[in-house]
Amino acid sequence: HKNGDGLDNRRSNLRSGMAGNNQHNQRKRIECTSIFKGVYWHKRKSKWQAQITVKGHCKYLGLFLDQKSAALAYDLAAQNNFGEFALTNKEMKIS
Repeated sequence: HKNGDGLDNRRSNLRSGMAGNNQHNQRKRIECTSIFKGVYWHKRKSKWQAQITVKGHCKYLGLFLDQKSAALAYDLAAQNNFGEFALTNKEMKIS
């Protein structure tokens, strides 16, 4: 579903894709330390860390002084890796 609503089954909201593509469209996990998807607090470094999982492998995107910078790094990586299936923080209306 393009808009993320699994109950909205209008033809204009559906898109074809492989089963793996749906993994890229997941929302932020509840247990995250940040308000942003793909952003976590790194205790030892006292900075925000951005990371993304691509084909089952976690990719480190860097450490940042603020959550928003880390979220932007995640969004860029998501768009580059997942294309139209990327669910960015901007689309989630968080940032």
